[in-house]
Amino acid sequence: MSKERLYPRYIIVHHSGSVDTSIINIDRYHSSLGWGVIINSPKPLVNELIQKGFTRTKYGVKVSVGYHYIIRKDGKIENGRPDFVIGAHCRSQNMNF
Repeated sequence: MSKERLYPRYIIVHHSGSVDTSIINIDRYHSSLGWGVIINSPKPLVNELIQKGFTRTKYGVKVSVGYHYIIRKDGKIENGRPDFVIGAHCRSQNMNF
């Protein structure tokens, strides 16, 4: 992956209208749809994601959730995809670049 710093041109905010749930539960659901990326570096991040409950693979860790962050009902922010991985938020509007 490139080390070049990418600055977002857009911020996409979703409202699910669903029950309050964790990033790991969303990750599992997105995985069931066949979504996801494998992250194999940096190693401390891979280990952190595995500790949080993301799926370990022989190549690193699979992060299936398409979002970088979620905000829980209580205001707690949970991290999903690392910032350096392109999100899967709004493909229909071609915002993933």
